[in-house]
Amino acid sequence: MVSAGADSFDPTLLVYDFAVLAKDGRLLHCPHAGLTVEEQRQELATVTRCHLPDVMTDQGPMWMLCPPGTPYYVSVIERGPHARSPGVATLAGTAPSHAVLPEELRELTRGLILTQARRGDAADIELSGSDGLHQLLEHDLDLHVPGGTPVKKVLTDLFAQWGASLGEFAGPDVECPETSWRGERAAKVIDDLLAQGPRQGAGMYLLRAQGDHFDVVTAGGNVPVYWLKSGQGAGVSSYSIDITSMVGSVKVMVERAKGDDTAEEDLGDEEELPPLRRAPRAGTTYSGPEQPTPLDQEYLTEGAGEYGGAQRIIVRQEKKEGDQANAEIAKLEADAELAKQGFPDMTFGHVTYDVPMLHKWDRIRITDRLLDGYFYVAGVAHDASAGTMELELITPEDFERQAYLLKLESQLDQLKNTQAAEKKTKGTGRTSDWQGWNPNTPMPPQAAGYTCSACATAWVLRATGAHPTFTEQLAVEQIGYPTNINDSDQNGGLQDASGTQLIRVLGNYGVPAVKGGQVHSFDEVYEKAKKQTGMMSGAAWYHWVAIRGVKGDAIWVANSAQGYKGINDLVNRADWERLGPYFNLVWVTP
Repeated sequence: MVSAGADSFDPTLLVYDFAVLAKDGRLLHCPHAGLTVEEQRQELATVTRCHLPDVMTDQGPMWMLCPPGTPYYVSVIERGPHARSPGVATLAGTAPSHAVLPEELRELTRGLILTQARRGDAADIELSGSDGLHQLLEHDLDLHVPGGTPVKKVLTDLFAQWGASLGEFAGPDVECPETSWRGERAAKVIDDLLAQGPRQGAGMYLLRAQGDHFDVVTAGGNVPVYWLKSGQGAGVSSYSIDITSMVGSVKVMVERAKGDDTAEEDLGDEEELPPLRRAPRAGTTYSGPEQPTPLDQEYLTEGAGEYGGAQRIIVRQEKKEGDQANAEIAKLEADAELAKQGFPDMTFGHVTYDVPMLHKWDRIRITDRLLDGYFYVAGVAHDASAGTMELELITPEDFERQAYLLKLESQLDQLKNTQAAEKKTKGTGRTSDWQGWNPNTPMPPQAAGYTCSACATAWVLRATGAHPTFTEQLAVEQIGYPTNINDSDQNGGLQDASGTQLIRVLGNYGVPAVKGGQVHSFDEVYEKAKKQTGMMSGAAWYHWVAIRGVKGDAIWVANSAQGYKGINDLVNRADWERLGPYFNLVWVTP
């Protein structure tokens, strides 16, 4: 017996059924001499392997009923007074005359037969196949996703292109950064999309073929959670612990500037070299009278101290400009190194009675002589003939470290991209630190009724000098049409009234900006507008404008729709109250 929540069941009463879909549309149930269903750790698709008797049936030779490309179905049925036992499984041709499984069958997986093999001296036909994910994941994609596009929308559109549909979507309920995949396999694209969950702290998710659609489910979100106990479903556990390549600690050491002169030297071509380096490196052995600059420890992170482990050192050079970013990058690299190598390599396995409904990344509890606790199923192989399953397990701690590592890598990418953008900005003669704006920068009229936020964003980029030729159309593209801005009759314009997407576009050009939130106070905005530019939109105005400054007792704005709701270039206190009661604000930060 196996415990499942408050209930239990006998897995030995479950019998597998293998059926193929004939060309005439009939579902033909086949007696099998061997059947395995595998969900491997490194694979997204479920693989099925089957041995069928190489015999003549009332529908013709068995091998002719299951050539490559034939759809198949794997199900389970509970053995009982009215159930079909495996010893008397019907021959092909005696099943229902349509591709619908009988109600007593519970479908586990379906897919296409990919290989068929026979030998003249063998009595079996060897088949292998994969679920619907296999062919989809083999596609090469040329895909660009605008920043701010929800992961769910990207997946829905991808499946629609392939004639498939997205069923359950548990998450991640997050937005994608701007990303392009050129000639990448769909498997990598989907991996990258689902990785946005842990990268943005939204949890781990996986894609699973389920019938004629695909579900995105939460790792460990299965109900019930099976509990294998000694004498009640538990079999034989195994584990290994390996500290051969383990790192015990990672230090970040900073090479301080010599003397009192902290100005950054002109490094010529070397300026583009990364500010971080591993130690030891070529050049760390010195000879002659000049001695190396002493290193100061800036950061230390340690792993599982009880096991020891090697020390790693990251050396960075102190720089006058961008030093805080370099320090943060070095710290994140140290944390990522420790997340990957700072703990023993622990593997766990378990072989026991087969539970056909157990899937990869399900949560399970095992209590036996070696193990007692919860685990995630990293891989599972169901052997229908032997009535057993083999599990590859990882601990919740290792699972969380994987998610943490993805999050660290995402933060590293963001910092490095920001640093690269700042270098590019510096190369154009601008400083990445915001220095001011030209309030007299012209504001052309908007070309469409929904583009006021794009016009305001483009004005800020022109006025600050970040991009002197930035246009309304370019802003629409970079905000993300049609996901983040569109001309819908029902709810056109900027889809997120908080200004998140506008901040992202400004940041792409080195202009730092923050949300000002929903502000009710005219005086608060008036005072800030004396010193900062930004953008604002009234709750009852439904219109975005850029902020030039102040004139007299009014806020001076760059308005792409002159005269709309009585406003040209000035918003006074009465206008604020009429177009409010609050305004959404985005401020460029000095």
